[in-house]
Amino acid sequence: MNAVASLNPPEFQQYVAAFQAIDNLKDTHVQILQIHYHAHEKTITAKILAQAMGYSHHTTAK
Repeated sequence: MNAVASLNPPEFQQYVAAFQAIDNLKDTHVQILQIHYHAHEKTITAKILAQAMGYSHHTTAK
């Protein structure tokens, strides 16, 4: 990850506006975002994300 980008994350309202602009944001997408947000240091592997979502394999967590 680019060190400069990690030091200057978007503001909260920029995130809100970006997600509100997405058409057809499904409940599962919101759940994935919430799990990712609550992950340690906001970082999560596909395998752990899939497990948290109740999927049997990480390829279904897209």
